[in-house]
Order: sequence, then C-alpha cells, then structure tokens
Amino acid sequence: MSQQIEFYYDIASPFSYLAWHRLNQLVSEYDAQLILMPVALADVFNETGNLSPGKVAAKAKYLRRDIDRYANRYRVNFTLNPHFPIDTKLIMKAAFVAKENSALAEYTHALFEAMWSDGKNLADESVFKQVLEASDLPSKWVDDAKDDHYGDQLDSATQAAIGRGIFGAPTMFANGEMLFGQDRIWVIDELLGARSPF
Repeated sequence: MSQQIEFYYDIASPFSYLAWHRLNQLVSEYDAQLILMPVALADVFNETGNLSPGKVAAKAKYLRRDIDRYANRYRVNFTLNPHFPIDTKLIMKAAFVAKENSALAEYTHALFEAMWSDGKNLADESVFKQVLEASDLPSKWVDDAKDDHYGDQLDSATQAAIGRGIFGAPTMFANGEMLFGQDRIWVIDELLGARSPF
C-alpha cells in the first residue's frame, strides 16, 4: 500500500494553494496518495480561537513576502487575488458535490488556480460557474451545493478536523504526524523518503 498524506484545506487559504502544488510534486515523486480533506477555515478559526494571519498587520506584511518566496521555490505562479478575502463557504460545499462525482482533485485544482493564479472573483456565482465550465466540470454544481446536504457534510468534516487538533490550514497528516503550514512540507518530504526529519 502506498503512503498517504491527508491534506486539510480551504480555497480561501493562499498557503493551502502553495501546499497543494508542493504536495502533488511529492506524491508523484514518492508514488504516494494525497487524500483531500476540504474544511471551512472560517469555522476552524472561530471554534479554535485562531486568527487569520491577514488580521495581524505586521504578520500580513511579512507573509506576503514569504508567499512570494515559496511560490518561487516551488515554481508556482501566484497572484494576490484582488477580491481577497472572500467567503468560500459555497465553494467548499461544492467540493463535496465534486467528491460525490469522483472529481474532487480536478475541482480543487480548478478552484485553487482560479483563486490564486488567475485572480478570479469567486464570490460572484456567475464567475464560479464559468471556472467550472472552463475546466469541463458541471456549472450546476454551484446550485447543487446550496442543498443542506452539502452544508451538513462540510460542517461534519470541519468538526471532525477540529476534533483531530486542527486550528488552521493547510494541515497535513503523514505517517501519524500532524503538520501545520506549507512551510512544514519539508518534514513530509523526509517522512515519505523514510529519513528522519529531526
């Protein structure tokens, strides 16, 4: 059985976007499996007492530079979305529609790129639908996601994540280790390569 990495994320998080790209590089290198775990990051913050880095002025200024540093390191295009921050609750509900249709990886890729590479206003449902159509995914998923069924799934997944000790995104679990932040992915690299990270 291949090694697995559980990846907790929200499209709202630029750090999750960076982690998504780097983790896909690693699973390809090590023939591992990436398990996608969508959550509602705003709810995680609210229930754990954590704050978005953007709400701390000095940290926000530093992190903007740090994002560029890692984007360059991973050779990933990054654009600070001019509409950020946006409410991604509907986007994350729709992730469960995509999951039901065995297309969560494709969906996640499309939405991350639209948000953090193309600078799309995903709070506009017409733009959201256009992004899906451009990726050969059904635009009706946006409307489907408004069903309480998907809201319940997102809430349940978020509560389960909090129960595992998650307080922000991205958070990864690899070989029994919980790792927070895309700047901890070097530990996953070591773990997958069966080398001690310490």
